[in-house]
Amino acid sequence: MYRVFGECRGNANAAPRLYRERCRGRRHSTANIIRRLDQRALESEKIMPGQGVIYGRKPYRRTPQVEERFLQMFARNPTLSSCTAGRRQGVSHSLVLTILHGDDYPYRYSTINHLIKGDRLHHLEYCQRMLKSLHNDRDFVGHILWTD
Repeated sequence: MYRVFGECRGNANAAPRLYRERCRGRRHSTANIIRRLDQRALESEKIMPGQGVIYGRKPYRRTPQVEERFLQMFARNPTLSSCTAGRRQGVSHSLVLTILHGDDYPYRYSTINHLIKGDRLHHLEYCQRMLKSLHNDRDFVGHILWTD
């Protein structure tokens, strides 16, 4: 592919067309891929990606120190998202979630329920219904699936 780019005298738009004509059974590259290949060859004198160069995020090991740092971060701010925490520390949010879920720590604070004025009446009616049901059938509570 890079030879074809040279034959096209550095024209990245013409190189994919010529490569397509010559190599019909192969995967074809776009002009952008050829430009990046040329840029990498000029900058690093290496054609293949990853030859002595580390691309992307550095590997991050899960250590007790890393776990403690995230737990302290969420203790200070329970409304922090896993994406934001990961971005601040330079790790993926999936590592943050793995750390937090592994310790059964709520990774995101969210208010779901709150009391309003009419709730008191509904709670009283519910309690009266439960007491009535228990009076009629002592095993009534045993048939309820309790979840959170």
